[in-house]
Parts: sequence; structure tokens; C-alpha cells
Amino acid sequence: MTLPKTIGHEKQKRYFEQARDAGRLAHAYAFVGEPGIGKTSFALELAREIFGAEPTLDTFLLGESEPMRVEDARNLQNLLALTPAGKSKVAILNADTLDAEAASALLKTLEEPPARSVLILVVSNFYKVLPTIASRVQKIVFGRVSDEQISAILDQYDLDTSRKQEILSLADGRIGLAKRLTTDETFFVSMKSFAEYFETLKSLERFKRLQTSARLAELETDQLHDFVRFGMRKFAIEPFARPQLGQKLVDAWRDLGANVNVRLALDNLFL
Repeated sequence: MTLPKTIGHEKQKRYFEQARDAGRLAHAYAFVGEPGIGKTSFALELAREIFGAEPTLDTFLLGESEPMRVEDARNLQNLLALTPAGKSKVAILNADTLDAEAASALLKTLEEPPARSVLILVVSNFYKVLPTIASRVQKIVFGRVSDEQISAILDQYDLDTSRKQEILSLADGRIGLAKRLTTDETFFVSMKSFAEYFETLKSLERFKRLQTSARLAELETDQLHDFVRFGMRKFAIEPFARPQLGQKLVDAWRDLGANVNVRLALDNLFL
């Protein structure tokens, strides 16, 4: 079986199997989908199983721990030009961290790809990718997987039934997120709190909402951005009794980005 470690994404697996068998593999792809659904994990196994890259010597993962610098983008051409230990050199880039300068530097690699090299961009919003880059990659869209598939992965961990159900609920079909919730206790606690805060935000009880606003005001700005992002995603997929909440979330995102007083931004959101 191709990509035996990857759970779900069967359509994408078949696409690459057929492209390999027909000799139609490209040199550049964009893996598109919301964060936490397993795009990077898929790319890593794809590099080994389909493109024949040696995991340590031929595979480069860039932009994960910190934004990709323009120097990294310029050096990528030289890295990919090295003779591979396996069949190919594969670079996997978190394109969400690319600024305009680094993206422009990346164009040379896309325009003049070294022989036996593959470039995979991992991105949550394809429309933020520079058009000159977007036109030079094949777009592969990834979606969520079923709770049953995630549950099979969680069975490998020592989880009680209650914790497993909480993780399934918070992950909501995003297998990468489920794995992080399982292995990172701090992240699990944070996401669980976000879910509880959001239930209050949906509530029609104004006093309860303002109490939660005061608690959130104690968080760091990055955490507040994470909460508002969490809220926008939830609002997009669930109907609520407060239809104006969507606009309030957008306003909160804008206000936090503009360094508006945090307490004022949160009170406007929770009122």
C-alpha cells in the first residue's frame, strides 16, 4: 500500500499513485487546506514513498519552527541541486510563513528547478500565495478525515474514554491537530479553554459573557488571536443564536491586529 502511515486522504493518495504510474509527477505542488489536517505529514511520507527521497539526506522541512528567511529561499536552489542519496531531493515549505521577499527569491527555484528535485508548498490559504508562484505549482486540496479514522490513531495512545472523546471533539476531523492534542498537554488545556470560552460567547447571558471577557483579557495577544481564529472557524461551520457574532469576530481580529486596547476589543466582542 502506498503511504501506509497516512490516515485518510484517500483521493490524494490515488492521485499520486496514478501520476507516478503514468510518469506524470510534477516538480512543484501546493498542498492546500486548513491547519492541522495532516498536509505536512502527508508530504513527508510522499517524499519517501512516491518520490524516493531518503528521509534524512534528501528531505528538507522549512518554515515550521520559524518563518522562512530570504536567505533560506535563495540557498534552496543549491540544496536541491545536490545529488540525492535516493531518487529525489524534496523540499517541504510552510508557505504560510513566507513574506514577499522570500517568496520572490523562491521563484528562481520554481522557474529553474534542479533535476530530480521536488518542491511542496504547504499552505492554509492559497489566495495569499503570490500569483507568480501559484501559477507554477499544482494545487492539491486536502480536507478533514472522519472521526473513525482519527479514533483509530488515538487507540495507539493510553487515553481514557473521556479524554479521547474530548480530543475527537476539539480536533473536528483534523488529524494533525488530534495528534498534537494527544501529545501536548499545554496545547490541549488551551484548546479546551477556547471551546469553553466560545460556548459562553454563544450564550445569550450577557453577564456571563462579560465575566469571560475579563478572564480572556489576562491572556497574551498571541493567545487572543488564537482564540478569535478558533471562534471564526467554529462560527463558519455551526449555526448560532447570535447571527451578528460573525462580524464581531472579524472586528475583534482587526482590533487586535491594530493594537486596540485589549479589554475594549474583548468587551466589544462579548457584549
